[in-house]
Amino acid sequence: MPIPTGDRPFDRLVAELVADQCTANPILGSVLGLTEYDESLPDLSPGLRSRVLAAALEAQDRRAQGRRVLASALGLFAMLAGVAWLKAHQPSKYFVASAPSSGQSSTAMPISLTCMIDFQSMLAEPR
Repeated sequence: MPIPTGDRPFDRLVAELVADQCTANPILGSVLGLTEYDESLPDLSPGLRSRVLAAALEAQDRRAQGRRVLASALGLFAMLAGVAWLKAHQPSKYFVASAPSSGQSSTAMPISLTCMIDFQSMLAEPR
């Protein structure tokens, strides 16, 4: 898009505004295709490669750490799901084993909700 250069006051105002902005930020002038600001462009070459590589390595480390955390969380979830499944499929000392034969209703409740998962007894009782 060419910069307006007519005789109207608005055209002069726009040209002055663009010149002021490009003088303050020569990258903007380069993006707009104005070559008179090329000499004012900053030299980005010293240390740029090392900074880019350092940022890439840091991002790679963050991604790897995120994958490790996710894998650990999934492992813990699988372990807890396995423990819950095993507890649900084995006789428990906290539930009535045979409600109809003991004369109790078939909807017997556990003795205590805190006893439903007793980690010490799970670890102590070998199966």
